[in-house]
Amino acid sequence: MKIFYSLLLAGTAVMAQQNPNDVALAENPVQQHDMVQQVTVAKKRTEHTVKPVMHQDNNRLYMSAINMQYAFLVQPDEDNIYLSTLTLPLMKAAFESEGHPGVFEKVGFNTLVKIELLENQNNVPGSKIEGFEQLAIVTNEADAKEFSIKLDKEIALSHNGAFVQLTIVGKSDAEGVLAKYEPTTETYKDANGNDRFYLDYCQPNFPLTSRSKGTLTYVKNPNRKVMEWEAINEPSLHAIKKYPDFNIGFGYTVVSYK
Repeated sequence: MKIFYSLLLAGTAVMAQQNPNDVALAENPVQQHDMVQQVTVAKKRTEHTVKPVMHQDNNRLYMSAINMQYAFLVQPDEDNIYLSTLTLPLMKAAFESEGHPGVFEKVGFNTLVKIELLENQNNVPGSKIEGFEQLAIVTNEADAKEFSIKLDKEIALSHNGAFVQLTIVGKSDAEGVLAKYEPTTETYKDANGNDRFYLDYCQPNFPLTSRSKGTLTYVKNPNRKVMEWEAINEPSLHAIKKYPDFNIGFGYTVVSYK
């Protein structure tokens, strides 16, 4: 009597056929996942850092205020890029009273900031990108010239990039509890006759660079009745001569996986 053997792939069974009327399944069928070895290929993580542009020239200082918003562009030069860390350039000295005699000195601070992402619409900040928002405390206790903020998660960037929006929420303690303050409601007339609110100044203050250097930067100034994105066109403590537009040299780190 002849015996025929056949192996059924795709994990069904092995059958031995003795005659057309005598067919039996093997007791332990071979499952498909037992026959295929899964192979995981590790991807190399590579960091690329844009260093902040820093200086301590008080004539090129931009002073922050509560509710002021900054937006700076992060635009990758390749696909599959993720934003991981922000680095803020800091002015070590503070000038708390604009337009009045005073001295520059180091003033310790804890400031609560909010980080969000905005669409890049032809190199101008656009609509908010939903799905990410982070609070952080910026401090100068370490007497450093820069301050890094590691994001809670790495953010995938499109080839068009995105603007990082940094909002100065207010002064806080080391735990992020906001200090109580009364918002300024008093107004004044600017040189063009427009009503302006007095600012509630709040560090960190930032060093300015020329528009051709640093990271493309816009600001929303809370002394306007209608806050709109605008370029920085003069340092905070220069009240006479108009300058070309400025950037702030914000730094950041992006990563790729290949």
